[in-house]
Amino acid sequence: MRSAMVFQKLKTAIEFLTIFKLGKSTEDINREGFADSIMFFPLVGLFLGGFCATAEILLKDLVASDLARSLFAVIILALFTKGLHLDGVADCFDALHFARHDKEKALQVMKGKTIGAFGASALIVVIVGKLVAISAIPGVIRIESLLLIPALSRWTSSIVAWERAPASAEGLGFIFSVYSTRKAFLISGVIALVLSILLLGMKGVLIFVFVSILALFLSSFFNRSFGGITGDVFGAVIELSEVFGFLLVGIVLG
Repeated sequence: MRSAMVFQKLKTAIEFLTIFKLGKSTEDINREGFADSIMFFPLVGLFLGGFCATAEILLKDLVASDLARSLFAVIILALFTKGLHLDGVADCFDALHFARHDKEKALQVMKGKTIGAFGASALIVVIVGKLVAISAIPGVIRIESLLLIPALSRWTSSIVAWERAPASAEGLGFIFSVYSTRKAFLISGVIALVLSILLLGMKGVLIFVFVSILALFLSSFFNRSFGGITGDVFGAVIELSEVFGFLLVGIVLG
């Protein structure tokens, strides 16, 4: 029974964060179970990173340009996640324009369907930043980095959830912030830390620490700006942490 619950939470994490569906749903998962699927977010990131690493291996002898090969990783991360996190970046930065003076307006902007100038600019910076950062990673550690950084960026969702301050009583921000448990937080962190050690050794631990600190800062900043955490905040922190992580690998291990 316990193994079935673990698999259900892993399945939920994969289906929520990616385009992949693992067969038909055999049971409805409650809010607590859905929120606790956050413990497996780093494994989903590793799964996505596996596709990026595979593309790098297959294209290494076919495409000479590091920048061109990096484009495939950026595309994979965007397409295989349904652009879910990128949408969070655009919504959060559009809403920041109103956050200081009218938090209710800011929350309404986040729920809107259009993208403003600030959100579009943030998207461009994130996408281009990720492209340049990946291309600058030394070839000898690029595969390990493509595996690790998507995993670490998704660990940050547990840090955001631990803010425990949903902006409203509905939506994904509310579910993850209110219903995810300390156990889920610890498991997610342990998985991310172990992956860091296995893939990049003690320098991987350093990257884990700095990515975690950035996520803590961002979650606190967005919490103050919007009067709480929303689902878009989770996506924005994932994307910003991912860019930062790739940049950090190039700096620390370059």
